[in-house]
Amino acid sequence: MRLTNSYLLFLWAALALVLLMPSSDSIWVDEAQTWGYAHLNTLADWKTRIISDNHSESQMPLGMLAAWLSSRLVGDSEWAMRAPNMLWAAGSIFIFYLLGRSLHQPFLPLLFAVQPYLWFYTNEARPYALQIFSGAILLYGLNQGIQLKLRGNIWALFFGTGAVLACASSMLGLFSTVPAVLILFYYIHKEKWPITRAHLAIGTFFTATLLPLGLYYGAKVLQGAGGAKIWKVGISNLAYSCLEFSGFAGLLPARQALRALARNSESVCSVWPSASPRTVLAAFLISFFLLMGIWLIKSWRQLSGWSRSCLFFFVASFSLLWLVATVVHFPFWGRHLAASFPAYICLIGAFLGYLWSKGLGGRALVITFFISLTVSSLLLRFSPDHAKDDYRGAAHWLLTHSKPGETIWWAADSMGGTYYKIFSLNPDESPSIPSLHIMNPDLARLETVAFPKFVALSKLDLYDAQGAIQQWLKTNSFQQVASFQSFTIWASP
Repeated sequence: MRLTNSYLLFLWAALALVLLMPSSDSIWVDEAQTWGYAHLNTLADWKTRIISDNHSESQMPLGMLAAWLSSRLVGDSEWAMRAPNMLWAAGSIFIFYLLGRSLHQPFLPLLFAVQPYLWFYTNEARPYALQIFSGAILLYGLNQGIQLKLRGNIWALFFGTGAVLACASSMLGLFSTVPAVLILFYYIHKEKWPITRAHLAIGTFFTATLLPLGLYYGAKVLQGAGGAKIWKVGISNLAYSCLEFSGFAGLLPARQALRALARNSESVCSVWPSASPRTVLAAFLISFFLLMGIWLIKSWRQLSGWSRSCLFFFVASFSLLWLVATVVHFPFWGRHLAASFPAYICLIGAFLGYLWSKGLGGRALVITFFISLTVSSLLLRFSPDHAKDDYRGAAHWLLTHSKPGETIWWAADSMGGTYYKIFSLNPDESPSIPSLHIMNPDLARLETVAFPKFVALSKLDLYDAQGAIQQWLKTNSFQQVASFQSFTIWASP
């Protein structure tokens, strides 16, 4: 079978993988914030919440609206909250099918579908899969505009739609839209391509659509809205973002282990041996990307204009985010560049096309690369090491072991506790098992609240940064009686 006759085969294989991506695992802290919008009864409630919200969710208006709408259709169970991401993943795959035909790279849909980055965020009840889809539409519009030399209007509609969706699904979509616009203007200026009245009309329409969105985001910034800033901006942000993009996630130790590693360098010895069976594939990926870097440098003059555009797209997005994050002290991660991920895939695709043309050895590298990413994705999705924070397990244990009148201290996310019935949605309701949300208290405050029968303690840097809860548990002779992913449960003597 010739590679160039395999477009539909690669497309269907990629689409089949999408069905495996969402799970019914416990929701965790970030997904619980999405549920805070999804469970609202009316659109008026949704509007009230997003206007008053000072957290990062208010800077993802389209993503939160999509979560609310999808919950009306399929509910708000764990799987149902993630299931709509299959639509965005499948849409992105189809865009890569179109890009593959345009670039004569039929494997592009499958290359995209085996990415651990896609698997993780399709299995996340957050708007990142929607942002990837938005970026794919934007990139396809840019590709068609360049290839057609601005002839026709369809490319402009794709480009404008992708830009609006990227910016509406997240304020950070601006970091992907700006490089795409700069690339388009560069070609227009360099090639002296004519801009028609229809192009101006389409551009005016989409710009007018973005203006109120810009005003909304400006108001949110002035309001002080933003995400958690529990880490300092530094090289760790850059390193982990690169690891996410490059497909290492499933081959690395669990996120909880990496979190401990970042906080305590003495944990290195206990973290890395657990990853040893995967080190061969990880070593291959490192070698692959080093080889790709050498190829980019040595073949720069021979690179196609499209490959250079994708490289600029990705590097400019990364640089803009790094600059802004440094200025405002916001620790960014790979997910914050979700709309730029498609440009990265096209760049990888160009290198794989080059390797495939080099005979048996190059083709062996391509096949091994696909195998490495597939294994990484499957481990990320199915390995217990990479399971999400187990709010469901912790809450179920507490509710089944507690008796009426006994108090629970919940040192974890309150919205996650509400989802699993630790807290009531109705503030006027008096539960039979009273639960208190405890977050970063000092010892003086702990002495003023009801003495607990059980204490659920999650990530220490988030919920017990001062160590007061741990000290109080030791002083009062509490014993650990259960543990779940990112949770320990403590009981009074």
